[in-house]
Amino acid sequence: MSMLKVRNTATTTATRRSPQNETTYSNDVGKQSSFIGKRRVPTRSSSHAKKKGWYVYVLVDIFVVAFSFGIASLYMFTLEEDIEGSNQADASSLIHASFMNGTGKDYDNDNGMGASIIATTKKFFENSIEDAPSCRPLDEHEVTFSLAIALSSENDLSMISHHCKRWGISAPISIAVWTSLSPTGVMEKIQSLKYNACQPEQMTIATLSPFDEQKLATDNSPPINQLRNLAMQGIQTSHVISLDVGMWESVDLHETLNTPLVIRSLSQDPKLAIVIPAFEVNIESYSSRKECMRNIPSSFDGLIIQLGEKRVSPKDPLHFSRHGSTQYRSWVKQAYGELIDIDCVSSDGYEPFVAIRYCEGLPPFQEVFGASNLISAWITHVLRLGYSLKQVGGAFVVDLPISNANEKEDSSDKINTYLRKTNGNDIRSDVFQWLDTNIPDHRRVQNCDDFEEVSEDEIA
Repeated sequence: MSMLKVRNTATTTATRRSPQNETTYSNDVGKQSSFIGKRRVPTRSSSHAKKKGWYVYVLVDIFVVAFSFGIASLYMFTLEEDIEGSNQADASSLIHASFMNGTGKDYDNDNGMGASIIATTKKFFENSIEDAPSCRPLDEHEVTFSLAIALSSENDLSMISHHCKRWGISAPISIAVWTSLSPTGVMEKIQSLKYNACQPEQMTIATLSPFDEQKLATDNSPPINQLRNLAMQGIQTSHVISLDVGMWESVDLHETLNTPLVIRSLSQDPKLAIVIPAFEVNIESYSSRKECMRNIPSSFDGLIIQLGEKRVSPKDPLHFSRHGSTQYRSWVKQAYGELIDIDCVSSDGYEPFVAIRYCEGLPPFQEVFGASNLISAWITHVLRLGYSLKQVGGAFVVDLPISNANEKEDSSDKINTYLRKTNGNDIRSDVFQWLDTNIPDHRRVQNCDDFEEVSEDEIA
């Protein structure tokens, strides 16, 4: 639009000069001049000097237009540079997103999402999820739950069947996949799996891909937070649990969340987040990844046995800041569905998996983080908005970690790359600064006495 305005300005400048030229030519040659548009052109009877003056005029006119065009180009280039370097500018890349429900029909809910949209990758921080439903009061019977799972590749679709088995065949799941396949193609691929346990009616599918399919084939950096947001936007329940595809839930998670105490607590407090304790498998205890997957604990009793055998441990035991605020010692003594308060957090790196109300007050995962997996920044945002934390007894999630050391190193390098903007600053620090500047602090969960700020190296 700026280029168009500059060109219009140049045209206006030339037009204003035309009457003077018309008068000059009219005085010199009278009725022997002919018109092209609004400009008089001397006839062959004009003198050589008049022709020379006309050429000079044309050259000057061309110079004015070229100069204006150059100024506009320089302005656009400078503006583009400023946009790329600013968190507050909407410098977006176009991405194609498609949606459907499990019946194969176009998905169109009350949020206004159509079957196919042009999504944009946000380049600035946001405080709320776009088009989320209102946070109206809920009756207990209205409290329902969905899983929202982000998949960075269609190769991970084989994992979805395990989620369907554990979450339950009637419990809804919304997935967002980084793929060139259509949602129908994703559904067909899931149903073609040998041990598929997913029912079409429980699935909502969103696919996300750049327009350039060649880029999709070579780009190793799927926008994980945009996928998480899309998966959440696909749910039609009151509450959501955002999981990575490698986090497997216990078989009784859905049942545990539907116990009377949990339902009542969530209906009474729209800003209550239920923490689901997270564990991880010691993959070195098994001869192969396939054997490890077969032995991922599915029940509380099985988990306790594997904890005693050190085949399972609390998640990220070498990075206490990530899950250390979860009260694991208390959890092993909790009854199913019992809730206990997490009244303080030990670091700003805390990143639990939570069941939380999906409505207009819920912040999104910050898409400006690109491919980095920083749930902790989202949790910090949630807590600042006044959410409370309670952990639930009995249920849990288990992570199947990356088995190859080189893959771990590559993953860390990727996170470090996406933590940094073009100006070299830690973008995670930027979101904390943005929160301090823009979001009033209404914390109900305070920092513990031993609270520590987590560095970039600890996150990576």
